[in-house]
Amino acid sequence: KFSITHIGLMNEDRNPIILWKVLSELCNEDKEFADNLIIRLIGKVSGLVLSEIEKYGLSDNFELIEYLPHDEVILEQRKSHLLLLVVNDTPNAKGILTGKFFEYMSSGRPTLCIGPNDGDVADIIRETEAGSVFESKDGDDLEKYINESFEGKRAFKTNDFIKKYSRRELTKQLAKILDEL
Repeated sequence: KFSITHIGLMNEDRNPIILWKVLSELCNEDKEFADNLIIRLIGKVSGLVLSEIEKYGLSDNFELIEYLPHDEVILEQRKSHLLLLVVNDTPNAKGILTGKFFEYMSSGRPTLCIGPNDGDVADIIRETEAGSVFESKDGDDLEKYINESFEGKRAFKTNDFIKKYSRRELTKQLAKILDEL
């Protein structure tokens, strides 16, 4: 199966309607894609999000896991083809950096981010080549990215840029600053 996994809370502010629309179109256009797609949401999910998934005809491709222990979450991240990160659709979204994002990067799997192209997450994803960022108006580009990922045309590689954002490296940087103070 080709899996797209989101971990954590998915509320109304994080509902990636553009993604549901694109996945629905891909499923309608390509039976092989439809037969192999699994959208896995792990954590609390808003009823509105569930309604949108149903509205776009993705119920057969959808799996909800309300809770998993952290060690199992890490395994799910490493098994997924794409890790979905949705940045809140709020005025301060450009400055949001979540712990989940750093865990996604350390998993060795690409991050599919729906959010502002000029935010902090987008800057780090571009710097580290840890995935791609799409705004809600980028439907055609998102469709192309998902298709290429499904067809195996996109390779993900861990690199030194990603390593600099690991807990170990960030802690070293913090310790250095504290030592200087």
